Amino acid sequence: MREIIIDENNAGGRADKYLLKYLNLAPKNFIYKTLRKKNITLNGRKAFGHEILRKGDALRFFISDAVLDSFISRKTAPKTRLKPDIVYEDENILVCNKPRGVLSQPSGVNGQRAMTDIALSYLSGNGFDLNAPFTPAFVNRLDMNTSGIMTCGKTLASTRWLAAAIAEGKAEKRYIAVARGNIKTDGVINLPLTKSQYHRKAEISGENAKGFKNALTVYKPLEHAGGYTLVEISLKTGRFHQIRAHFSAIGHPIAGDVKYGFSPASGSPRDRVSHALHAVSAQYHEPEGILGYIARKCFVASPPPEFTRQIKAMGFSTDKFA
Repeated sequence: MREIIIDENNAGGRADKYLLKYLNLAPKNFIYKTLRKKNITLNGRKAFGHEILRKGDALRFFISDAVLDSFISRKTAPKTRLKPDIVYEDENILVCNKPRGVLSQPSGVNGQRAMTDIALSYLSGNGFDLNAPFTPAFVNRLDMNTSGIMTCGKTLASTRWLAAAIAEGKAEKRYIAVARGNIKTDGVINLPLTKSQYHRKAEISGENAKGFKNALTVYKPLEHAGGYTLVEISLKTGRFHQIRAHFSAIGHPIAGDVKYGFSPASGSPRDRVSHALHAVSAQYHEPEGILGYIARKCFVASPPPEFTRQIKAMGFSTDKFA
């Protein structure tokens, strides 16, 4: 008999979902057949699978260790020398400042760095058990060449809290960008988006178009220099390539974003800037639940040095990032 005591990292989910992750090589029918035969119990009673696990619950397996181990694939920490640039960390969350040139999630291509690997390597080195059914996960993504704030849930409950806050519009994400052209007034871009089936790009369509999702971007010009505008952007939705597609659609592509219509006009510093977009801050306005204590916190990520140097060369000040 093997017994597992549910810890805080794995509390809050269904029992069958936990079992499918713990016995990650086992077919689903094996899990449910074993439950029906009462060879897996919860707190000494028959387990059905639909129960919500709580911290301290005891799952018992009346199966040989050899059979159990044959259905468990052991995980190892991703190999990377990179360390996360940590903005904030506690027992529930890890907030990082993602550098440019790093993916949010692994692509499967050898040599490509990803924030997920960096975070898991760091957590593993600090005592986190990667072989537990719950794996820490970032709740937001940034494009490879976009730097800035990313938030990782270290427990199932905290990850769900963060995801719910985002889904319910209780998460505020602020970006700084340089857009081509003179943007003179505050504005709102309300254009539905979808991910192209043929290209890794977002497509714009009219309202209520089939397959397209509502996308809302709010912006405010901060400063002008040499035919460009330093813009503060707040996302009300989080669609694929939302900022890049929206600013391209209104005729002000993000500086350096060739994929969405930026075309350098000359070899001057202002035209050599690379993808001038940085996620500068994140705040969660949900006062209840496991992460209610962060509701008044604003997590701020400083722009990378190359971003700061580039926009200085374009004639902008850098005192508007905080």
